[in-house]
Amino acid sequence: MTLWKCPGQDRRDFKPEDVILAPCPACGAEIEFFPDDIMVRCSACGKLARNPKFNPACAAWCAYADKCLGAVAAVYRRQPEVLREKLVGAVNRILADFPAARRRALAAATYAAELARREGGAPLVVTAAVLFQNIGLAGPEAAGMGLEADAREVMASVGLPPEAIEAAVAVLGVLAGGPGTGQLEERLARDALRLADWPRETEGKSPLEVEALAASFETAAGREMARAKAGRGRG
Repeated sequence: MTLWKCPGQDRRDFKPEDVILAPCPACGAEIEFFPDDIMVRCSACGKLARNPKFNPACAAWCAYADKCLGAVAAVYRRQPEVLREKLVGAVNRILADFPAARRRALAAATYAAELARREGGAPLVVTAAVLFQNIGLAGPEAAGMGLEADAREVMASVGLPPEAIEAAVAVLGVLAGGPGTGQLEERLARDALRLADWPRETEGKSPLEVEALAASFETAAGREMARAKAGRGRG
């Protein structure tokens, strides 16, 4: 018996292979789950069982998430990784007509997240800063209202906390040439952008020159990742 269903799906769209059978976690009896089933009551023991294939990541984008997951949807949307993916998706759409800037932005965002993970920085702040810096490089057609205004609007629309927005805008200002404060997020952002451009920066350079460039990264993680990329390039 289905008690909790996803309102954003239509069973008419399902294929036979979409339906799964899974054991009840309480008694082991077989339960049939459709893709839109979130919770099903076991007909054998009466206990509720969660669909093992249900992925709450849909809460990040589905318009029905509040009806489906209630307060859980709001909690999930506030998770840093979910917010990061929504932010990347928003910038990806903005740069759809600027493929070079789009590729650089997505690469820099990936490096930003990894650098922040290794160094202990704020991943949302660093990711947002490098993403919007690439919108600025794409030119006024991409920036629309203006880089800072666009950045604030998009970050607010995906649910970034106000303090993260202010921190990201501050780093963005430093990347645009403003005075820096030496904060970790500024250094991580610069390293992420360099890593995104690393193949071009090291093109035609000797191993000694590449090592000198790698040594000039501002964080230990940045230096390590640059050397690793250089090693793969020579392999």
